[in-house]
Amino acid sequence: MSNVLRDIYTEMRRQEAKWGEQNHLDEWYLLIMLEELGETAKAMLEAHFEYPGAKIEDIRKELIEATAVGFAWLECIDRRGEI
Repeated sequence: MSNVLRDIYTEMRRQEAKWGEQNHLDEWYLLIMLEELGETAKAMLEAHFEYPGAKIEDIRKELIEATAVGFAWLECIDRRGEI
């Protein structure tokens, strides 16, 4: 397993430990993902304008979180048995 996939899996398990199994409507998943992508954009702006403490690691962390939400959304769709 690549480092990226391992980190996404770890983040998914962290989110589940914090919030439990997630079974949202698609609309809610979209909003959650957009919030995470907004945090990614913020980290990118901070890195671009060289805010103190801004690093590429912050962008990566936010992308991992956003991707973990996407994977959780896909798992939810599969649990619903709609495919």
